[in-house]
Amino acid sequence: MIVRCARRILFKPAVCLALLLVGAPLAPTTARADWFRVSADDVAAARRHQAQVARAAPRPAARSLILPAAPRSALRSVPRPVRPTAAALPAGTLIAPHEWADYKRAFLAPDGRIIDRENGGISHSEGQGYGMLLAMHAGDREAFERMWRFTRERLQIRKDALLAWRYNPAQTPHVADRNNATDGDVLVAYALLRAAVLWGEPRYAEAADRMVAAIGRELIGTAGGRPFLKPAAFGFDRMPGNDGPVVNLSYYFYAAFALFEVVQPAYPWAELAREGKALTEAARTGARNLVPNWVALARSGRVEMASGFPRRASYDAVRIPLYMAYADLSGFDLSAHDIAWNHRGGGVPRDRDLLSDVAHGELGDPGYRMIAALSACAARGATIPQPLLRYRTTTYFASSLHLLGLVAARQAGACTDRLDPVVIGSRTAGVR
Repeated sequence: MIVRCARRILFKPAVCLALLLVGAPLAPTTARADWFRVSADDVAAARRHQAQVARAAPRPAARSLILPAAPRSALRSVPRPVRPTAAALPAGTLIAPHEWADYKRAFLAPDGRIIDRENGGISHSEGQGYGMLLAMHAGDREAFERMWRFTRERLQIRKDALLAWRYNPAQTPHVADRNNATDGDVLVAYALLRAAVLWGEPRYAEAADRMVAAIGRELIGTAGGRPFLKPAAFGFDRMPGNDGPVVNLSYYFYAAFALFEVVQPAYPWAELAREGKALTEAARTGARNLVPNWVALARSGRVEMASGFPRRASYDAVRIPLYMAYADLSGFDLSAHDIAWNHRGGGVPRDRDLLSDVAHGELGDPGYRMIAALSACAARGATIPQPLLRYRTTTYFASSLHLLGLVAARQAGACTDRLDPVVIGSRTAGVR
């Protein structure tokens, strides 16, 4: 099947397989364009391959904890009623035009750079990934192309296809550290694959194929015989005070791994996703069963809070349930976050010390509160509060997470009866 597919397109057979699985128009003998034609047999074989990958290995058992956790009985999820969402957005998009226009106005520079205004006006590979993914969901190919051009020309400067993590326009050279940040690489590669299908663009698929190969080759480590996602190509394998590699579980963008599995099947993407979920459960600690921003994978098999980092759950770890909800709102148990943030926190995540349980401040922007609401939606079918369905631009990071949260809710059609008009500043713009 792969050989036959390769003869029908102009790029790698693994990319052909990925495009089949993410929704290219299909028929017994269809043609999206001269470069992309597949048969029904191709599609059936691709789906069999994906099913075999999912059944390849049992889910690993959760590891023991270093610190005591709250009773596990509190973490059981309950059946979740799903309420359909009105078909209010343009076909093929999940972000409304006025929402995307406000985001672009605030953060997208003419050269395609997503600006972190709260952090000195720098840019990150992570921000380019968020921007490209949101542009794809908004159906804005021109903005996507601008962001990818900047990313390719200014950040993809390593010998491999990974991205330098930080760009500072106020210093020379603009990129002082060529190390990568894995979450940025994963987000950009995933956005490229989705855009390749949406717009029928083989250039994006070819670029994604190179990036996914580099992620698999450089960024998948092994601890205790199990794969884990390294935060960067170097710097985290041996850190003082830690009995094993240091990992950031908010770098696991789960929706990407199913596509990466078929683009570069030589790497253990399905096992990586299963292990990420198991590590997240094993990492829960403190009085509220939250996940630290940084953990260490000890040689004993334990998951510990990483030494040398603040022992907190805050701006990194808040993304974990969002990435789970974006991948599959009903497929992950988010009840621990629901209990910590909603039942015990009023719907507001906090920057919390996991040793003392002291909160050092609220994560009160709508983007963070949206993640708490998604956790309640996934755990018990709670309706997302109406104010959070109205996108309002705040900071770069919170605004990016807010739009991703809206995408997660809209694509699942869950926990909201309709998409209400969106209030931005003094004006109201209806979702059409």
